[in-house]
Amino acid sequence: MAKGKKGDGLLATVDAADLAKRLGYVTGALPRRNTIPILDCVRLTASGGGLRLAVTNLDQQSESHLAADVQGEGALCVDARRLAETVARLRGELLLDATSGALKLSAGRCRAEIPILPAEDFNDLRGPEDGNSFEISSGVLLAGFASVMHCASKEEQRYYLNGVYVEPGAGFMRFTATDGHRLASLKVTSGVPDGAMFEPVIVPRAVLRDYIKFLERADGVVIMTIDDNRLQLSSGGETHITKLVDGTFPDYERVIPKGPFTRIAVPVADLKTAVSAAMTACQEKSRAVKFEASEGVLTCSSRSDAQFCEASVEAVDVPPAPPFGLNAAYVLEALEVLRAEQVELCLSDGNSPVVFSTGDELRQVVMPLRV
Repeated sequence: MAKGKKGDGLLATVDAADLAKRLGYVTGALPRRNTIPILDCVRLTASGGGLRLAVTNLDQQSESHLAADVQGEGALCVDARRLAETVARLRGELLLDATSGALKLSAGRCRAEIPILPAEDFNDLRGPEDGNSFEISSGVLLAGFASVMHCASKEEQRYYLNGVYVEPGAGFMRFTATDGHRLASLKVTSGVPDGAMFEPVIVPRAVLRDYIKFLERADGVVIMTIDDNRLQLSSGGETHITKLVDGTFPDYERVIPKGPFTRIAVPVADLKTAVSAAMTACQEKSRAVKFEASEGVLTCSSRSDAQFCEASVEAVDVPPAPPFGLNAAYVLEALEVLRAEQVELCLSDGNSPVVFSTGDELRQVVMPLRV
């Protein structure tokens, strides 16, 4: 298509609700802040029997395909948010017509027109499909990312911590994230054959929420492709691509305590309630909560200049232990991803990291605070 024609020839009929849904799948890749107009756009490509949508922010790209009655093949770029807002108000069959230099939308008695940019201006993140590609259950990736992403760092200096570290093994994958104050690591049986091994990669934190939503929709087999600097996931007419974090993940095994431990076993729900209550008196900056274990009782408390709050959990498997302090927000996030009804808090002494264990393959560590 010639540069100056800006989508001439694109003429297709789609279901408005389907287009609105598919736009929702890809707009997570729009940049949060942007001064380059083309990065606010979705590229629409009509060909064969469908319409393909693509959005990129130069580090991440999301694509989705929907059925369409294509009367004229073509491609164009249009402001993604403006298109999504317009399509969300339309119903039934929607005609997309770019034969006159702008994108005209017609559905019933509704008409709209949106300016367009040339498809050639779109900065495509796709490259040669020469990476290591294999099939994997969406549940494996979903469990891995969702269980550890809360520990991924947000600081700029140690950029190599800003994501989830994915390591392959013989029939399993391990997902790990840490921000230096806490750590989560999950080993998941993957069913991926040894021949599909790849070098460990760091998947950036910025894409994880979009990936988790995609994996929940996929609910089956996902095609995973990894090359030197990109990860691509595809399923059900959707493709999501991200650049990988270029850095060396630290040797996290060194910070996971090996014991011997004092083990404090309490119900997860009761501990959530007690920590939530105790943190109402926390200093806002540290959110430090003190934990004191006596025979059969674990007490959580916090104190500020003008307030004190205490809550306790009664359980059979609570032995006496040295008092220790933890960030209450970190504790609640660690408990939120647990599937078990009971959790063990494992510590060597009051100044050591605390391991949260449920007897499965998820390991979580929270560094102590002075209280």
